[in-house]
Amino acid sequence: EQHMQAVRLLVDYEKTHAKSLPCRSLLAEGYTGLGRLLTRNGTPGDASVAFAEAVTLLSDLTRERGDTAAYKLQLALTYDDVARLIRASRPGPEGVKEAIVYQNGSVTTLRNLNETNALDNVYRRSLAASLELNGELLEASGEPVAARARLEEALEITTALAEEETLPENERLECRRLGARALTVLGGIHEKAGRKKEAIAALTRAISEWDASAPAATAADEPLVATAREKLKKLQPDG
Repeated sequence: EQHMQAVRLLVDYEKTHAKSLPCRSLLAEGYTGLGRLLTRNGTPGDASVAFAEAVTLLSDLTRERGDTAAYKLQLALTYDDVARLIRASRPGPEGVKEAIVYQNGSVTTLRNLNETNALDNVYRRSLAASLELNGELLEASGEPVAARARLEEALEITTALAEEETLPENERLECRRLGARALTVLGGIHEKAGRKKEAIAALTRAISEWDASAPAATAADEPLVATAREKLKKLQPDG
C-alpha cells in the first residue's frame, strides 16, 4: 500500500511537471518495484500494467538521455522482469514467444553495456542472468542449439566472476546459482540429444553448484534443483 501511494504521488506530480527528469526517473523505478511486488503477490495482470508503464518511461528516458547507462540497465532488467512474468502466467508456446521478444531486447542492451563497461561486474552479472533466462526460454520454445549457445555464454561469465577473489560473497553465490540453472538446462538439452556423457557431466556439476549456492536459492529454483537430481539419477541409476 505504501509503494502504491508513493507511485500515485509521483503520478500526480508528473501531471504538472511532465518534463521533470528526476520525477520520471523515480516514477520508472516506482512502477518497476510495484510490478515486482504485484508479481510476488500473485496478481500478474496488475503487474503487467505496472511494468508496461515502467517500460514506456524508461524507453523515453533512454531516447532522451542515451548517454545515461543507468536508464539502459534499468530498462533491460525490466524487460527481464516482464519476460519472467509472461512465462509464469502464460507458460504455453505463445507466452514463451512473447517473453523471448522482451528478453532479446534485454540481451542486446546488456551486451552493449558490457562491451562499453568491460570491467564493471554489475553489467557482467546482469548480462549473465539475462543470457541464462534467454537460454531457458529458447529451450522451451524448441530451439536447443540457440539455447545451448546462450547458456554456455552465461556459464562462461558466471564462472569467471565466481573465481574473482575480490567478488563479495553474496555476489559469488548469486553467480554460482545462475551457473547451476544454466548447467541444469544444458544437461537436459544434452540428454534430449542423446549425449549421455555430456548430460551427466553438466548435471553433476549443476548439483555441485546448487549445493554451493544454497544460501542464495529462491523458490523459483526448486523445480530445477529437483530436475537436476532426478535426471542424474536416471542417467546414473547406480551412481
